[in-house]
Amino acid sequence: MSDNSSFVRSSIPTLAGMAGAMGARSAISKAYASKRGTEPPVDPGAKGATWGSAITWTAVMAAGAAIGRLVARYVAGEQVDKHFSGQRELEKA
Repeated sequence: MSDNSSFVRSSIPTLAGMAGAMGARSAISKAYASKRGTEPPVDPGAKGATWGSAITWTAVMAAGAAIGRLVARYVAGEQVDKHFSGQRELEKA
């Protein structure tokens, strides 16, 4: 397999993962704003925000972004496998 093909096979799931994380963050922020009527507590120093709410918000955003990244990488990887008709190698951590 050529180097270009290998690069594409590894790049597509990575780019999809980044897009999935950004999409999840955006969706969570919009859901929070529509439900609460205020912006998310990103800055613990902002008026009316507490450290607890900022820490909770950060944990929710991190989990949501991680799940979005995981799902997007999985779906993109499956599509790459179909296109290149081969198994991907497991990435080492």
